[in-house]
Amino acid sequence: MAGRLRAAVVGVRGMGIGHIKAILALPEMYELAAICDINPETARKVSEEYKVPGYLSLADMLKHEKPDVVSLATPHPFHCAGAVACARAGVHVLVEKPIASTVSEADRMIQAHKRAGTVLSVVFQQRYQPLQRTIRKLVIGDAIGEITRIHMTATCFRSDFYYKLVGWRGTWEGEGGGVLLNQAPHALDQYLWQSGLEVKTVIGRCEAFMHPIETEDRASAIVTFANGAMGTLVASTTDAPGIYRIEMVGDKGAIVFENGKASIAVNDVPTREFNAKCREEWGSPKAEWKDVVPEDPGYPYRSHDACFYHLGLQIRGEKSEYVPGEEGRKSLELANAIILSGWKGGSVKCPVSRREYGEFLAGRIRAAKRGKKRTGERSG
Repeated sequence: MAGRLRAAVVGVRGMGIGHIKAILALPEMYELAAICDINPETARKVSEEYKVPGYLSLADMLKHEKPDVVSLATPHPFHCAGAVACARAGVHVLVEKPIASTVSEADRMIQAHKRAGTVLSVVFQQRYQPLQRTIRKLVIGDAIGEITRIHMTATCFRSDFYYKLVGWRGTWEGEGGGVLLNQAPHALDQYLWQSGLEVKTVIGRCEAFMHPIETEDRASAIVTFANGAMGTLVASTTDAPGIYRIEMVGDKGAIVFENGKASIAVNDVPTREFNAKCREEWGSPKAEWKDVVPEDPGYPYRSHDACFYHLGLQIRGEKSEYVPGEEGRKSLELANAIILSGWKGGSVKCPVSRREYGEFLAGRIRAAKRGKKRTGERSG
């Protein structure tokens, strides 16, 4: 495709502004063509500030502006309808994380863009951070051998005020989940992308521990992977200070990432080999921890601008590292599996049953609405 790509942004009250700035940071690849928001005042202000047409509906924007690319920065329950509408119009899409609320919605989005021959990409900007890329390269390159254990801690703090400030937060209808759908998608993506592992089964626990919300504010899981590796993870909005840590242990050593730094230790003898030959009661492979030094990725982009940059390359048919919709579905599938297991009890197999999860979520939404109605009747 010759010339610049005409890009439009849908949902400009929050992350959409970041998308606009990312587009403007790539003037040789993109031009900002239009914005869209269902709030008239927001649409007017942003339209005037960036001197582009503003719309209140995606349908009108697609009809009148005919953009090449649309970025969807709306709440994730609206991602599916928006992405499918764009595919039918022959428009490429970059969608904020998570790709959707349910894996069945993600399926529809992916299928729609495959049929249309358009690109569907997901915003996982952490994949473009030099240190994260280097960790991924080491693991996939067999630096620590086949993964046998992986653990993720991804905790932060959100107050009651945070949840009350925006009505859809912490609700089944507005989010389809809690911390796993809102705060943890990047962590879940790193958990799967860096390890390169495929989830087999999940045993989860979810609860509203600290906040008066419908969905989970903390979750934990035991994950079994297809290669036999064991995984654990913890996510919450109840911890202060928050912790972001990932441990990956393989047959040859281990990598640990925490708070922006990473270290690696490689055993002098692989664990399985040492285990078979060791004749010492307290014997153990020897290893020395060293800092992981980030490699230069070869391009200057690091965050949302990197997402748009690689999307643009993919659209133009050039070599890219864009994040396809199928990758976005992986972390959502894990989140859905943990939620389903946590609230219903018992182990859940992956891929998650689309029918079962759809019925579960619909039941949760109905129950929440009944509860609100009863509360209103009592207080009235």
